[in-house]
Amino acid sequence: TTEQEKPIILVGGLNGGGKTTSLDALRLSRYGRRAVLGGRKDQAYESYLAQSIHRGVPRHEGAAVELAFRHTAEGTESRYRIHRSWQSKNGKARERMVVLKNDREDHVLAEHWDDFVETILPSRIAPLFFFDGEKIESLADPETSSAILREALYSLLGLDLVEKLNTDLTALQRRQRATKEQAAHFE
Repeated sequence: TTEQEKPIILVGGLNGGGKTTSLDALRLSRYGRRAVLGGRKDQAYESYLAQSIHRGVPRHEGAAVELAFRHTAEGTESRYRIHRSWQSKNGKARERMVVLKNDREDHVLAEHWDDFVETILPSRIAPLFFFDGEKIESLADPETSSAILREALYSLLGLDLVEKLNTDLTALQRRQRATKEQAAHFE
C-alpha cells in the first residue's frame, strides 16, 4: 500500500480560527448527543445546540451540520450523507436528522443511526482518531500519556463498559435495599 491510501489530515490555524469548531461539527454530525464536544462540558445537549447557533442568525432559523462519506461493507460501496439541523426556542434546541444512503432518504437507517455508526467507528474509540493539539500535547507528556492511553485501551477493549455496568449494578442493589427497607418499615 502507498501512503496515499492512509490519509492523515492536519488542520492548522490561529487561535479562534475555527479548528475546534470544525472538529466538533464532525463529531456532532456523526454521533449527535453521544459526541464528545470541546465546548459542551457538562451542558445539556439541547442547550449546547441552542448555543451553537451563530449569534447573527435568528434562533428560529437555526443551524446545521452535514457529513458525507463512503463506506464499503461486504464488497459493496455505499454513499452516506447525514444532515443534522436544529432550531432554538426558549434556549432549548429541537434537532432533526436526515440520513441519505446512495442519494435516497432512508428513514429506517435514520431511526437506527446510533447503532449503525457504532459498527463503522464506535464512539468510545473515536477520540483516538479525531483529536486536537491539546490531545497531542498530552500524549507527548510522559506523565499524562499513560493515563490517556489506558483510558483509550479500556474503551477499545470495552473494559470501561464492565466498570460502568458494575457501578450501575451497585446503584440498583442500593435502591432495591432501600425499597425493601421502606416496605418493611410500613408493615
